Amino acid sequence: MIELILPSTQPSLETLRSLVNQHWAQLEPALDCGVSEFDTHSQYTRSEFDHIDLEANTVVIHYKTHYHVYHPCRGMDLHDFCRRFVRGQLNGTRLQLAIYQAPDERSTADEL
Repeated sequence: MIELILPSTQPSLETLRSLVNQHWAQLEPALDCGVSEFDTHSQYTRSEFDHIDLEANTVVIHYKTHYHVYHPCRGMDLHDFCRRFVRGQLNGTRLQLAIYQAPDERSTADEL
C-alpha cells in the first residue's frame, strides 16, 4: 500500500494535483507500466501525470505510459504513449493506492 499524507481531510482538487506531482516517483509502484501488449519489442520509457478526478472519497489519477519500439530490420523506430488510470482512496488525511499487481499471462491452452 502506498500512502501520501494530505494537509487536511477535505483536500481540494488543486491540493491533490500538487501532491501527486510532488510525489510522482513514489507512486510508480501503483502504476501499470507494462507495454508488452503493444509489441514484443516494446520497452517502457517513463510515466507522466496527466490529470486527477475526485469522486467522493475516490481519487482517479490519469497518466500516460510512454514506450519505445525499435525494429531495425523493418526501419521502425516508434515512440508513443497510452493513457491509463489508477484509483485511490481518501482515508482521513491519507491518500492510499494499492501496489499494482500484473495479471497472470494468458495462454491459449487455458481456453480448452
